[in-house]
Parts: sequence; C-alpha cells; structure tokens
Amino acid sequence: MAEHRKPVMGGMIEITEAQWALLHQRLAHDYANEPSVILIRAKMRRVLGFTVRRHSVRDTLHQGMQPGWYHRYICLDFFDSGLETWFRLKYAEYINE
Repeated sequence: MAEHRKPVMGGMIEITEAQWALLHQRLAHDYANEPSVILIRAKMRRVLGFTVRRHSVRDTLHQGMQPGWYHRYICLDFFDSGLETWFRLKYAEYINE
C-alpha cells in the first residue's frame, strides 16, 4: 500500500532589494536556457522551491527619517526544505550580508 506523506515545508529567506537584483541576475544566467524558471511563478516554485514576495514595513524608528518612510525587502518563501538547503548552499554569496 502506498504511503501518503505530507509535503515538506521550507522556510523564508529575507534579502534586500540590492541583494535580489544581484541574485536575479545570477539566476537569469544560471537558467539562460530556460528563462521561464524566473519569469513564471509556478515554475520558479517547482524548479527552485520558492516564490518571491516583496514586503514593505512602515518604519518610523530610524533616526532622521520622516514618519511614513517604508523599509522594503524581498522574501523568498520556500515550500521544500531540501530545495531551500540546496539554494542556501549554492547562492550563499548572494543571500548573506
């Protein structure tokens, strides 16, 4: 009898917009033969294990900033812990500060 397993959920990687720009260039290079991997959300999730989410937070705590200033960052939401581990190892230079 076939055993039914729950999908393995991954985590989230939070990076800056500048880091995402560099990472996106690298992914475009790595998947040049298959550009739809970074263009189609469902394919990105299936091949790379994550989807991209842009996030903004109202930040009034930074000194010298006017109220209403927003801190923006990118979240890579992973759906597979194995693919997340692979991604962290392969692209560590783009996601570590």
